[in-house]
Amino acid sequence: METQKDQARSSNLYDQLIDQYKLEAHINQTAVTDLYRAFDVDENRLVAIEILLPTFNNKKQFVEQFIEKMNKVAQLKHPNIAQVYQIGVTANNRPYIARDLVEGTTLRERLRQLNQQGTPANSIYALKIIRQLAEALELAERLDLFHYHLSPDNIMLKQDGTVVLVDLGVPAAENGMAAYFSANNNMPYMAPEQVHGKSADSRSQIYSLGVILHEILTGDLPAEPGSFWQTFLQAFNPQNTALEQARPDLSRQTYDLIDKSLRKQAWGRHPSIQEFLEAVNDALQSERLLVQTRGDTAVLAPPPPRRSRAALMLPLVVLLLCLGGVAAIWAVVQNQNSIQPTALPIAVDGPADEGSTPTPTQAQTSAEVEVSQEAIPVSEVTSATGIIDVLAPPDATEFQAGDTANFRWSWRADLQDNQRFAVYLLTENGRTLLGSIGTPATDGVYSLQTLLPDTSSNAMSEWQIVLEDLTTNRDIATSSNRRISIKPVPTTPTFTPSPTNTATPTFTISPTPIPQVEISVSSASLRQGPGTVYPILRYLYEGDILGVIAKDNSQGEWYNVVLDDGTRGWVAAIACRFLDENSIDFIIVAATVPPRPTNTPTATPTNTPTPTATFTPEPSGGGGGNPQPTSPPPTLTPPPVGP
Repeated sequence: METQKDQARSSNLYDQLIDQYKLEAHINQTAVTDLYRAFDVDENRLVAIEILLPTFNNKKQFVEQFIEKMNKVAQLKHPNIAQVYQIGVTANNRPYIARDLVEGTTLRERLRQLNQQGTPANSIYALKIIRQLAEALELAERLDLFHYHLSPDNIMLKQDGTVVLVDLGVPAAENGMAAYFSANNNMPYMAPEQVHGKSADSRSQIYSLGVILHEILTGDLPAEPGSFWQTFLQAFNPQNTALEQARPDLSRQTYDLIDKSLRKQAWGRHPSIQEFLEAVNDALQSERLLVQTRGDTAVLAPPPPRRSRAALMLPLVVLLLCLGGVAAIWAVVQNQNSIQPTALPIAVDGPADEGSTPTPTQAQTSAEVEVSQEAIPVSEVTSATGIIDVLAPPDATEFQAGDTANFRWSWRADLQDNQRFAVYLLTENGRTLLGSIGTPATDGVYSLQTLLPDTSSNAMSEWQIVLEDLTTNRDIATSSNRRISIKPVPTTPTFTPSPTNTATPTFTISPTPIPQVEISVSSASLRQGPGTVYPILRYLYEGDILGVIAKDNSQGEWYNVVLDDGTRGWVAAIACRFLDENSIDFIIVAATVPPRPTNTPTATPTNTPTPTATFTPEPSGGGGGNPQPTSPPPTLTPPPVGP
């Protein structure tokens, strides 16, 4: 970590502006970013700048994921979420975000203060903190945004009591997040499934909130996650939990809230942040009612252990299991009797005469037909629980290449961790992936927005949604095919000059259009050459479409682009996103690039404001004779170069 800090400091970031931001101080280093305090010279305010660490800057997929998630966070406007103002790229091609600089203390520091005072936190105060966090996470969940390292270090407490969540959506480091949490003593806040490498979801965030609530109330972390079966067995041997012994003054709703949030199995917790938020409100109401009825009391004894209703239902459960077992055995016996050879029908070959004895033959296919008919309901049940119902766009919708299409569908079953939905475009050349989603939807309705590629044809194509198993690489379910029409983008005359002196078709023989890119960050600089040493021609903003003429080298770190108005320049490749990924292969390396600017500026005529003084020296005093060039010392005004 020290090496990464040294690399960040050695980049001379303090000596230059990052767009309109002037760095003032390095605050700390988070999981994947360097955090600075900076001054916004345009808006005249202090902001926080988070710059991606060099370790992750070399991972293209991680950088794209970082920029994509930060663009989503920038859309959120919530008092409990740190506002992201801008996403950009530094001079050394490191992505950064500019966000609100929250004035206050971290929840970690507040917990230290409570520990030093030796007084437990008020239950209403603790639940209010969790409620604000849950409200922020519930809004972020609508955009498929999650907090991948939720802990007291990323929770800010303002002076007015507002809780602000920072680093929302910052992606988890590949194979490094667990190590980061372990090194920073934050591992207890991770859900068990996250420790084992699974991605974060609503239930993992609920677990982190449960740990934080437990720590606020008791000052200690929970011992270990409690499983669903431990809770079930406790119903028959009730004992006070560690929380009940440490805080006997809490309501039963608060105990149940923390107990369910800290379940070891994800399916034992609340399925969504919305349901968790409702449980928090119920606990908060119970705590207020408890304070009103009890008032300020002395230290209370631990509440009596509660015997769950599950103990009373045990005989009924055992009886139902026994009846179910008997019914299953009876069904098997009846099934075997129904396919005995003696019960097979008899078929007579040929017409039967009255005086002849028919030759009986067993209809051997009847048993096979009967067995296959029994297998039919199984497949029907599978399809009934796994039907992909397409909602949008309507059939035979017309689009233009580069348009954004919103694909929506519903799926009644739960999406497993090893499954994903993929939207494919079906053309005569095969199946093309348009996008995929692997995050479960709480309401069963999924949505995918993606840019449509150029099919180079006006013919009607088809698309479908496929549920895939990532472990076996097999299709689990497939929707019905829908038709779609993608019109090619019309060529613009700005990109295909046609000279008038000759009618030769040399300029129109270009079967592939100029590749187009879209600015994917908040702002980017259009420069005179491929590098930050070149002067800035103008600023580009998110959503601007550019035509790519060439690249600086085989790696393509900078693109030579042309704008709609004919302006040409160079833009960093990391700030761009291709509208058609296949067009990357058609970009050639530029034959020539502008010469790099020298260290001594050439446009400095102000150093010799009066060059005529060396040609017409003024006489000194009242003396005459030959004029001497002593009045203007030659060391102060160098002689002009050239005639």
